[in-house]
Parts: sequence; C-alpha cells; structure tokens
Amino acid sequence: TPTMVIHQNLFTTENLTADNRGTGIRITNDKVNIESTNVFQNLFKGIDAYNLLTTIKGIKVIGNTFVNVAKGVTLNNVVGGKVENNSFTIPTGNSGTDNDTYGLTLYEAKAVNVKDNTFYATTSAPYTRGFVAYKCSYTGYQTNVTNNLFEGNFSEATLFSDNNRFLQMQCNAYNGCQKDWYFDDQAKLFQTVSRIQVEGKSVDEVLSELLNILEIK
Repeated sequence: TPTMVIHQNLFTTENLTADNRGTGIRITNDKVNIESTNVFQNLFKGIDAYNLLTTIKGIKVIGNTFVNVAKGVTLNNVVGGKVENNSFTIPTGNSGTDNDTYGLTLYEAKAVNVKDNTFYATTSAPYTRGFVAYKCSYTGYQTNVTNNLFEGNFSEATLFSDNNRFLQMQCNAYNGCQKDWYFDDQAKLFQTVSRIQVEGKSVDEVLSELLNILEIK
C-alpha cells in the first residue's frame, strides 16, 4: 500500500472554545507520513490516529510544530511509528473528563520511536502533561523514548499508566517541571502485581500494599 505524505500545511481555527476546535488530522488504519514543517495551531486535537488491524500501519510524525493544541498527537494501537523532531507548546489543562492537555499520548502503541522532540508548558500548568504512556507493553519490539526535552511547569511531564514494561526511557531532559515522572494508581497496581510474581511476596504483604495505594486505611 502506498504511503500518504502530508507536508507544509497549516491546520488552525479561530475564535472557538476548546471543545469546538476540532482535529487537524484523523487517521484510521492507514500508513501516513506527516512531516516537513506542518503547523497545528489552536486545535482540540492535532493528530488522532487509530490502528484497529493486526497488520503494521506505521505512522511517522516528523518535524512539525504544535502551538496551543490541547492534545497534540494521540497514537492508539499504532505499530512501528515514529514521533521525531517535533515542537509542542502545550496550553494549560483543566480538571474534568477529557479537559487535560498533553503533547503526545501513546495508547497501547507498539514499537514506536519518540526522539528529539521538545515539549513546552505554560508558566502555570495544572492538568498539563508532555508525554503520556498507557499500556505500552508489546513484547516483540519495545517502544523507545529518547533525547526529548520537557521544559516548563508541567503538572506531570511524563505520566505512566497501567503496564509499560516494554517502554524504554533514555537520555530525556527535564527543566522546571512540577513532576518529571508520575506513576498513576493503575501503574502502581501493575507494579505491585509484578512484585508478587518476581519477589514471591505473601498475600498479606501484597494486600497491605494495594490498600495503601488505594488509600484504604
């Protein structure tokens, strides 16, 4: 299947509330290269990609700029993609369902390379994240996150959720973030279950740890 190439475009909206700003590019079960100075500006979502097939549908996001985009790049179940040399300037998020903001989320993505990106947060940035990893646990080829810069007052510059055992984090830089790395309750529960398997902990020990994670006294 030929690869679609998208380059040198401006995706933007004006004078709309955040939830009405729409999506720049939505991809379903296709192989696309989004590269070479595309600009995404004032959108709810920049790139929203889904791979619902078992075959590899690589998506490359290289050399683009995201400005005031609530959810910059979202890769759902994408296999073999690249997110490299992009710049994300991320607006402040809010509490409530789907009101948080982020530069990049990998949701059950597999064998994706995330490299040489810059993530910038505003001066006051609650509910604002640079990179979110959810269940990147594919055992065939790991997902690599290397040489990225996270700068600004992120609430959590990098958020881990659930099982990310095959996610490799290396040589990333953090400057001025409230939290560089944050493991949510789903990630902590998975870590505890893993310790049962690896360390042979007793049921009482594990139950105590789980209750502490859930803040049940």
